Amino acid sequence: MCGRYALKCSPEELAKLFPEISGPLDRLIGNGRYNIAPSQPVVAVRTSEPGMCAPELNAPEWDVFEWGLVPSWIRDARPEHRPINARSEEAAGKPYFRGAMRHRRCLIPATGFYEWERRGPQRQPYFFYREDRQPFAMAGLWENWLAPDGSELLSCAILTTQANGLLSDLHHRMPVILPPERHAAWLFPERLKPREATQLCQPASTAGWTRHAVSTRVNSAREEGPELIEPTEATIARELDFLDQLFNDN
Repeated sequence: MCGRYALKCSPEELAKLFPEISGPLDRLIGNGRYNIAPSQPVVAVRTSEPGMCAPELNAPEWDVFEWGLVPSWIRDARPEHRPINARSEEAAGKPYFRGAMRHRRCLIPATGFYEWERRGPQRQPYFFYREDRQPFAMAGLWENWLAPDGSELLSCAILTTQANGLLSDLHHRMPVILPPERHAAWLFPERLKPREATQLCQPASTAGWTRHAVSTRVNSAREEGPELIEPTEATIARELDFLDQLFNDN
């Protein structure tokens, strides 16, 4: 699964990942966030929902969502009822995600995500990121929910797939990470139907990726700051041994 992630990069780095999409990136990403948690606002790229505007205006754009999907037809939008992840293998067939998988797909930028190792009652967090520290795009779904008072809520969920070899010793799922050449196909439903989109949701290659253990401070959604993604000294040697073994086996 994906329950926390980080987005810390320059507007120029993010613009390089999405070169055809303009927007006030400096205002959207601010000084960076290191512990993005469910129910918090997140930035993502989407296209307008069919029928919302003329076809010639249906271009990708930046928007802000709450993390935790709320379909337009649901009555109870309390945070505990909002899924933050959707299994990519099942999203096209499940009523909760089916409409979004067909019409409302998005790309959620990140510079790393967290997964936890259970050690008895303890949970040790690990940070997964690209070796070049550049941002990447996670596949997502979005919805627009109308509250009884007339206010609107834009919400999203991150799609997951089977974990790759870099992560599978900690958890059996990971976020779907789409390479730049697949961004346009994912965003435009008319180019890629749900079944075809599902086929894009494969585990990311381990090449060019790495991980390290981080402070348990990240376990609290209230914590924030660059020190959250720094490696803990007690686990550096252990992680180096793990990575050496992983890539030597490959």
